[in-house]
Amino acid sequence: FDLDGTLVNSAPTVLGVINQIRSKTNQNLLQMTHDIEEIISLGGKDMISNLISNKNVDKNLNIFRGLYENYDLSSETLFEGAKEALSAIKLQYSLALLTNKPRKLAYKTMTHHQIEAFFDCVVCRDDVKEKKPDPEGFNLILNTLNLNKDDVVYVGDSSVDLCLAKSEKVTFFLYNKKKINKH
Repeated sequence: FDLDGTLVNSAPTVLGVINQIRSKTNQNLLQMTHDIEEIISLGGKDMISNLISNKNVDKNLNIFRGLYENYDLSSETLFEGAKEALSAIKLQYSLALLTNKPRKLAYKTMTHHQIEAFFDCVVCRDDVKEKKPDPEGFNLILNTLNLNKDDVVYVGDSSVDLCLAKSEKVTFFLYNKKKINKH
């Protein structure tokens, strides 16, 4: 599973932090749109360069992560049925999480929503050299859980997730908050 946008609607939190930075830098505040949600799914540096500034990206990303660490997660929610689905699947299968979010922030999110115990393997941005859609994290999960690609179903919400699944030729379910599509 992907985390943000797939299991957890963290977009309000991410946009809240982005808007804190935009406010401090005298930029107009952003409203949530489909385009903003897609940009959020690209990962930290791409998100920062698209939503804050393409200058000082690393500095702004560090500011973003520092603010996120202390940000109240009460505006975000688990998607309806996510915990029940994880619980049912966990009865028969191993579960893994692959996210472009740094480990500290991923565990903050999973702990807040009480879903960390469902996962047998969690691979975060700081566990790999390259972020999704690069297959490094995906292959780390396969190796850790001793799985073959044929054993895997990947669930994600973005073009990044779809690109990874296609490149690795694994069954993929695209969660788009309205319905699930198999690819």
